[in-house]
Amino acid sequence: MQHGRSSSLEVDARLSRLERELRRWKLAAALGPVALVIVAVTGSPLPLAGARSLEAPPPRPGVAPAVVEAQRFVLRDAAGAARLTLGLADDGTAMLTFLDRDGEPRAALGPRHLYLSGDDPATAVKLLVTPGGTPALRLEKDGRLRAVLGMATDGTLALGFYGQDGKGRALMDVAADGSPGLTLFHKSGKVAWSAP
Repeated sequence: MQHGRSSSLEVDARLSRLERELRRWKLAAALGPVALVIVAVTGSPLPLAGARSLEAPPPRPGVAPAVVEAQRFVLRDAAGAARLTLGLADDGTAMLTFLDRDGEPRAALGPRHLYLSGDDPATAVKLLVTPGGTPALRLEKDGRLRAVLGMATDGTLALGFYGQDGKGRALMDVAADGSPGLTLFHKSGKVAWSAP
């Protein structure tokens, strides 16, 4: 009799342990995409201490909702400052925005663009798909375009460099037929040299 009771206790203990592990795996599966976005945006993995603090909460009675709906989600730090928002932009597109302690945007991810900045939000890297459906990479300093790599709808590739005044200084391109081109500009914006 005693043996049967101890076997039953062992089975109960194993089931409890399996249920805890299953809850952790479910949480990891739910947080996995968010972690990938954070790693992609910040370029660094999540700290282990932060990951350990995200263990599954104890079970609560009742059934969890199958769907959570809202127009906007805000993640706040311990001081109450908004650090991340998930919501809709003015044009209706979904937007994930990372904020610094002062509430300034430092990174944003949308369906057609990725934006990253440092301490100065006017200095940024922008990876986007244009309204015409072509990709582009922009480097901006103090709110002005300094370099761009883009593709035209016909497949032409272009790499442009700009002065601090925002005017073009050099343009290198490869046409859809494969022929290369290079154009250099004076400060006035007039062509200084071009080939072919």
